[in-house]
Amino acid sequence: NKNKIFFVYGGSQGSMSLINKLLLILHNIDIKYLKEIKFVIQSPKKMHKSLSEFFNKNNLDYEIKDFYNNIDEILTHTDFVFTRAGAGTINDIIRHEIPSIILPLSHSINNHQYYNAKYLLDKEASILIEEENFDSNLNSEIFIRLITNEKKQQKMKKALSEINLPAANEVMLTKILL
Repeated sequence: NKNKIFFVYGGSQGSMSLINKLLLILHNIDIKYLKEIKFVIQSPKKMHKSLSEFFNKNNLDYEIKDFYNNIDEILTHTDFVFTRAGAGTINDIIRHEIPSIILPLSHSINNHQYYNAKYLLDKEASILIEEENFDSNLNSEIFIRLITNEKKQQKMKKALSEINLPAANEVMLTKILL
């Protein structure tokens, strides 16, 4: 597939809001940019109809499921991510070195998703969009800049590659076996 893969996933919380924000962004983008992308979207079933209508109307390449069992496999082939900022997701982004736009869940406990995303932002490894300051025109421009700017993508990948990510499973296994 010649198209870049853009994976959208929001975890168990906040997926509806994330998908709605995605649609607001996409509605403001010239279709020529979107034709170069295959969207792989994890979304609640109740959002499938509105997503499908948008993608079908614009003749765009997409796949929508309410759950993917093979997220690791998808991430291996993903070029960009639009997601929340749970610890597992941040780990995925770092491990797979995927340029991302992160929209932290604004009401996460102790605002931890914001701080997770800010960690990557401070390292110039991701783009952070705050829900409270959401502007569909500005965020559409941010989206276009990410998917069209190869230098920005490479800079983000390099920054991600420099983050030391402990192998959590091995660390836990070592602790258990001691």
